[in-house]
Amino acid sequence: MRCTAGSHAEVDCSSMRQAQLFALSLCFVQLACASSSRSIKLQRLALKGPHCSAVPARRYPPQFASLGLDSSFASGAPTITQLDMFRKTVVLVNDNYYDPQRIEPARMLAAIVDSLADFSNGALRVDGRTLVASSGDRWAIPTPDSIWQIPLAVRDLGERLVTRLPAQHPLAKGAFAEVLATNALLSTLDPYSMLLPPGALSSSRNAESVGGASLQKLRDAAIAADVASATLPDGILHLRIGPFLPQTPGLIRAALEKTSGTSGVILDLRGNRGGTVEATAQIIDLFVPSGTMLILNGRNSAEAKVAADDRLPSEHLKMIVLVDSLTSSGGEMVAGALRFGDRAILLGARTSGNALVQVLYEYRTRDTNELSGLSLSIAEAVLPGERVFEGVGIAPDVEVTSASERSGRAVPGCAPIGEKLATIRYDPSEADPTVALSSRIITLAPTAARADLLAAAKSIAASARQLSASFESSPLNQQPQ
Repeated sequence: MRCTAGSHAEVDCSSMRQAQLFALSLCFVQLACASSSRSIKLQRLALKGPHCSAVPARRYPPQFASLGLDSSFASGAPTITQLDMFRKTVVLVNDNYYDPQRIEPARMLAAIVDSLADFSNGALRVDGRTLVASSGDRWAIPTPDSIWQIPLAVRDLGERLVTRLPAQHPLAKGAFAEVLATNALLSTLDPYSMLLPPGALSSSRNAESVGGASLQKLRDAAIAADVASATLPDGILHLRIGPFLPQTPGLIRAALEKTSGTSGVILDLRGNRGGTVEATAQIIDLFVPSGTMLILNGRNSAEAKVAADDRLPSEHLKMIVLVDSLTSSGGEMVAGALRFGDRAILLGARTSGNALVQVLYEYRTRDTNELSGLSLSIAEAVLPGERVFEGVGIAPDVEVTSASERSGRAVPGCAPIGEKLATIRYDPSEADPTVALSSRIITLAPTAARADLLAAAKSIAASARQLSASFESSPLNQQPQ
């Protein structure tokens, strides 16, 4: 599940520049106004050092594979010689993609050519800097030095494909080749930017895009158990949070208010993949009294999310946040903001390393009236202290893992941000001791100060081997599927 901006825009092929600007304005208006926290516009951050999350070259765009290679894409007149969707995507990427350093024209064109060859059923192959057809026809692959040169090269290649491939070949029919080329280009940027072609977008229309699924579907799935709570011994509240939907912050606040005498909170974000930016900021604001919670670093500017001074009791409770390798996007933003804002300690496993925020642009083809869309990463979330976790994840203060735990998306060899105080391992056949360990830490810590929580965690972790057998599971202490 992706953390997304809360708007979409429809773009007509005949006026893509005006509609693109309108779509971007909608996105940032929603970002700025929907949260109770304050938003402050800043200059774009010049983050120190290279990201460890550089996207490796791929021959096969996973975005296109996720669409199922629907055969309906290969019907009707070929669009590869017109490239309406492709050209609009190039404009949006050039103007709005959050990290211009990832826009590498030569690499993009190479990915396009490779993907066309891979899906040609043997009709095409790449030989060095040349694309060779089974007929013997050869096309020298140019080396573009600007993203604007890519549509020209792809259109030239498309005209060759249409005239030289058999009429029934998928690459010579419908939107198949154009969709493939567009997603091959996007695959060089990040795993989440993708084109949703005509038909595939119908389930997402009029809803924010969240990891390829509509928010309406997520709302329907989460109505029954969006926020689950249980009161543990010593008045400790265990909250397991589902997707960050518009109603989620209110449900968390209601759970906090109806529990009197709460001595601490265990915020369980294991398996949480986040949701909308607005809900993410509001959830953090429930527990942070003041200061910058997040910075959304866009292409041309940045936006700081600042906690509102609303003096909630929850802003001063002892807090432990549970994370694992499936904690992603908005879930990581909440965990990281509380950890690096000195409000909580983290227990569990290294998070996945997904800090990107996306918006869904919709555009309609003028001639056929078909609706398509582009899910594009427009900002990167940066934690307090300008800490970057994209591609590396966040390390828990106390690692609690079993041998069977799944690994996250974070790039192997890239160190996560934060430092581990201790590691506690348990047998996969045993109950997960994380919640019980969290309860002990909250009970032992004299105050809600992060230093006191860390000291209690260090003391308990030292004897964890002896204590693990006596840990009792919370009613909510079941690993997410």
